[in-house]
Amino acid sequence: MVLGMAYFIDCVQQDSPVITGKINALFDEARQKKPNTSDNLNKLVKSGDLMPISGNKGSYKLSKQGMDTVDQRHK
Repeated sequence: MVLGMAYFIDCVQQDSPVITGKINALFDEARQKKPNTSDNLNKLVKSGDLMPISGNKGSYKLSKQGMDTVDQRHK
């Protein structure tokens, strides 16, 4: 779910960077329980779906792999 929201922020809204606050705001808007967003973002970086933006701690950008992951899951 966090990856999907990151995709929405980065690709649909074109509102980079992806940060915890933006993800949490989307969970609030969707009236969904927020996960440990920071932990999820770190896991997505380790998996290669997100890339940290150098010089901006806690800021991320969707990787090509992340875009492909979202596209594959929604076919």
